[in-house]
This record gives sequence, C-alpha cells and structure tokens, in this order.
Amino acid sequence: MTAMPLYLFAKAPEPGRVKRRLMPPLDQSQTVQVAEALLRQAVDTVEHGWFGQKVLNVSPDTSHPAFSPYAQGYRWRMRLQPEADLGERMREALQEGVDSSGGAAVLGTDIPALTPEILRQAFQALQAGQQVVGPCQDGGFYLLGLRQVPPGLFEGIQWGGTEVYARLMENARELLLPIQVLPTLSDCDYFDDLKWASRNLDGFRQKLDRAGFDRGMLS
Repeated sequence: MTAMPLYLFAKAPEPGRVKRRLMPPLDQSQTVQVAEALLRQAVDTVEHGWFGQKVLNVSPDTSHPAFSPYAQGYRWRMRLQPEADLGERMREALQEGVDSSGGAAVLGTDIPALTPEILRQAFQALQAGQQVVGPCQDGGFYLLGLRQVPPGLFEGIQWGGTEVYARLMENARELLLPIQVLPTLSDCDYFDDLKWASRNLDGFRQKLDRAGFDRGMLS
C-alpha cells in the first residue's frame, strides 16, 4: 500500500477560538475542553483506521502545547495551514498529498461518531483509484479524499452553509469526477450534538472526562 496522507485539520484549542456555537450554555473554558476531547477522539480514530501517513494540519501555529503529544508520542507530521479560506486550505493540502503520494484525504475533528472502519473504507477507495467523500447531516462534509485535484472543484461553495456537500457534488459531476460516498455522520457543533455524543459514544465520553469536562451539565 502506498502511504497516502490524511490531513487532520485542527485549530489550537484556545478560549474564544473553538466551538463557539456551544456558547451558551458552555463557557469558553468548557468549549476548550470539548475541543481537546474532539481532537483526541479524532487522532485515536485515525490511528486505528488510516494506513497511510498521518498529518496534523494545524492553525494558527504548530507550537501550541495541545499539539505536542501527537507530534512526539504519535509521531504525526505537523503542518501549518496557510492563511486562506477553507476551500483553498483543503485544496493546498490535497494537492501536496496528490503530488507526493498519488492521493490524499482531508478530515475535520468535529465528528466523534467517525469509526476506524469508515476510514479504512475511505483509504481502500483511494487505493483503488477512486475519489471519496463523507457527508454531514448539516449539509457539509467531514472527509474528502482525492486522487486528483481538478480546478473548479471548490468553486462557488459557501463554506459553513447548508449546501456545501451538494455544491461539491454538483461541481464534481460537471467535472466528470465520480466520487464514492461514505456514511452520513453528525458533527458536534451544538449543545444537543454534544449531549448525544456524550450519551452514545463511550470513547468520546472518556475523552471528555480526560479533558476535565463536567458531564453533569449534560444530564
């Protein structure tokens, strides 16, 4: 198997920069704890599910102490995201992976229900020469894996809106780029999402406890 990279996009968990749609009822320190738990959950899932290179694609810098355990203990490659909109940042990472390894995937950290099995499915699709995408229930997508990065794939997408996935697939059809679709999952943007994940996902619940989050407020 070729070592096609997966770029895990992560913001430094700093007050006021992460999970702002959880405020209220959470305060800034609690949103940091949730972001730390989501990052740990994503890293562990990638560790068990992705057979290629693993890259922590971070913002705004690589020196934040929350990232150091993954560079040292997990031996992930650390990489700084450029100053650009989300589409350009994804395109730039994907192009690097395509150029170096013939294919690559980008992934967000906000999908606690993601499983290693889904990541294996994505990796195998790339190995077979296919493109792959994982839709979110809110209209976005959590993973995109490409063997090529055609100009125009991200054209006209309003990032953060409810038509991101639909517009991506429309662009892909116009470019004659077939994309295999993974299971649809929910992200963890709102308080009800957090409550559901805490109740139903044992691994994520443990990550919340490790981050010092008081789960009593979710009952």
